[in-house]
Amino acid sequence: PTEMLICGANGVLFKLKEDYSIEIFLTNLNLDFYSVCYFNSQVYLASEQGMYLFDNVRLIKLNIDERIDHRLIFKIEARDDVLWAFTEKYIIRFDRITWFVILHPDNV
Repeated sequence: PTEMLICGANGVLFKLKEDYSIEIFLTNLNLDFYSVCYFNSQVYLASEQGMYLFDNVRLIKLNIDERIDHRLIFKIEARDDVLWAFTEKYIIRFDRITWFVILHPDNV
């Protein structure tokens, strides 16, 4: 990859560029990011307060489903044209069209 996005505490994002320079984004949000994923030409972030979309300028809070919108999402990844995210109780699946919230069978 030509760029790498690194997420962290207190809403800070770091972009490591191909020339090894670093761009810092201060989001002014008092929350921690736990995972970042590039999917469908967009950057998604998992946080302690749900999921965000990053457009290289600002963060956009995603309102997916009331069961997960304010929950900790600790992992997000893309596989086979599907975006997957995980909470302590739910699995979230996005196929570029529809969000699916699945109750994790081991955490019922």
